[in-house]
This record gives sequence, structure tokens and C-alpha cells, in this order.
Amino acid sequence: DKATALGSAFHALAETMVHTNENHEPARLEALARTWKLSQRQRTRLQAAITCWESSDLRRETQQYACRRAEVPFFIPALDAIHGSYVEGAIDLLCTESNDCAGDALVVDYKTGDLDLSEAEVYERHASQAKLYADVLLSQGFAHVTCAFICVETGVVVRWTW
Repeated sequence: DKATALGSAFHALAETMVHTNENHEPARLEALARTWKLSQRQRTRLQAAITCWESSDLRRETQQYACRRAEVPFFIPALDAIHGSYVEGAIDLLCTESNDCAGDALVVDYKTGDLDLSEAEVYERHASQAKLYADVLLSQGFAHVTCAFICVETGVVVRWTW
């Protein structure tokens, strides 16, 4: 099993769900499983993960926001030049009350794997990534940022607020 294939398939499926505001379609799941060449074990994990996400309290929370955007890219100057002059990436799901960069933002990051980690270990493992996302959004003018990382295979959610 290619380590990143399951995560890539999950992210693509979750992105479609953001755009359609619907639960996943089994045909789309199967198409992504073929595209990413998922093994039967990975297909089973993907089905379980998407089912967990669909029924999660965090997903219901995201649906309360007026504006929900998937895979929001960012490109910012690095605070230190140890690894280069810029940092770039994408936020899995950004939820806001409007299209402008004001008010509060909720960042959701989907995690596949982390199956054997405790909630405290998940928190520690991803704290720097959450801080980066908060720094990006606060620099854009948001007043408050909450980052919620969900281990979609277990339903564990950890949060940080700035």
C-alpha cells in the first residue's frame, strides 16, 4: 500500500462533499479508489473514514458556516529562512461567515493514520501545523482562528484557538 494514497483519496472525496454539501456518493468513492490504486484494505479504511467524517459533530459544526471552502491554498514568507524563503500549502477546509478575511475562522484538517496515538499525542504531533495555519489566517485579517484536526479513522478531534 502506498502510504499517501489513502489520504489523497480521502481528501478528494471530502473536497467533493464540501462543494456539493452532500454525503459521499459510493460511485465517487470507487472511482477514487481506482484512481489511487487502493488495495482492498485501503478501500475498507476509506469507507470507514468517510463514514466517520460524515457522522461527526465536527462536520455538523462546519455546515453551520455560511462560507465553506476546500483545499484553500496559501503562500507566505517564511519566518525563518532555514528551509527556504516561503511556506506554501493548502488548508483542507476553511469555514468562515463571509468571503472576506474578517471575523472568525474554523480550519479543519483531516488526518488519516494516527490510529495508535492518544488524543494528547495527536495534539502534540500536529500543534506546529495548527500554529502555521493560524498565523496564515491571522496575518490575513481574521480576528480569531480555531484549528480542529480530526483523525477521520477514529473520530478523535483536537483543537487549538488563537
